[in-house]
Amino acid sequence: LSSQWRSRTAVSVEREYDIALPCQRLAAKMDAVFAGRLADKPGHEQAGAYTIVDWKTGSRPRDGDQQAIRLLHLDIYRLAFSLAAGVDIANVDACLFYVSEKDPALRQIDAQPRTADEIAAEIVRNPRFAAAMGPAEDLAEEKAARAAKAANNAPGDRSCGGEQSTRRRR
Repeated sequence: LSSQWRSRTAVSVEREYDIALPCQRLAAKMDAVFAGRLADKPGHEQAGAYTIVDWKTGSRPRDGDQQAIRLLHLDIYRLAFSLAAGVDIANVDACLFYVSEKDPALRQIDAQPRTADEIAAEIVRNPRFAAAMGPAEDLAEEKAARAAKAANNAPGDRSCGGEQSTRRRR
């Protein structure tokens, strides 16, 4: 199968990004992360930007609900990579790439640009993810708290009301 990804620079392949969010851990195993934006041409990748590609061997989503769930997976990957790599989520693109789709124009479905807080709110609103993802909190605040804790090298305590940590895998 020929695709634009063949000529792009891979940053990681089949790597799991494990991050801490309030009251849980989030694990996201990504098929591939490439240097640059979705629209970049090989050899002209934007520095400091990344694109996550989730290869799919099955068929494209049949309805809007199926597509929304798959795009939420992409958003979780964007969030996980952003936090793990210390990259602004605005610089992380993502797409689903359906390798078995006969029409090349229909192989790729791009994630929409969303902030970390928008993604967290969607996770909580979505019944499929709400139980596993725990309480909604401001992710920017969490990121700042983790940075301050690391800078001070002091143990921190965030009470989770006795909730168990969970892991979300693809």
